[in-house]
Amino acid sequence: KCSTAEVPDVSIQPNPVTMTGALAACADLNLLRQGKEIHGYLLRNSFEANIHVSTALVDMYAKCHDMGSATEIFLGIEDRNTVTWNSLIAGNISNQQPEEALKLFRAMLDEGLRPSSITFMILLPACGDMEALSFGRELHGYILKSHLDEPNHTLAGALIDMYANCGCIVEAKMVLTS
Repeated sequence: KCSTAEVPDVSIQPNPVTMTGALAACADLNLLRQGKEIHGYLLRNSFEANIHVSTALVDMYAKCHDMGSATEIFLGIEDRNTVTWNSLIAGNISNQQPEEALKLFRAMLDEGLRPSSITFMILLPACGDMEALSFGRELHGYILKSHLDEPNHTLAGALIDMYANCGCIVEAKMVLTS
């Protein structure tokens, strides 16, 4: 039998790592109320300026289906990075807003950020689901120019799926054999 008297008194000071972990737990368990409580704590204790914490907030709100708050947090981040953009793009896709995700990708490029292979892994399934072949081809071209496809079998699989979902079996086979 375990009681609180047996638990040692350990004072853990919250820091950006513990806060991002707590937000990730709220996101994964869809605990919006608790996530908002943590957000309030972050505001009161000046944690929100940390890019990792801010990105975790974007991710938590998006996974809890509060895209308004996710977008608001995102827009308040001064030095957004690729991970931050990926969080909002993925949130829009998971909340059935793929067109907005594609707009965000273009805005990301306009800001001069270089997408990662993760960015494309997020976007390609949305292109396939929307049958947005022209945008999928545009993404494929960008992947080739950026040499992100070498040797990324997971990304190649996402390209094959996108082409197949758009009904382009010949192009899917070309990716498979290249």
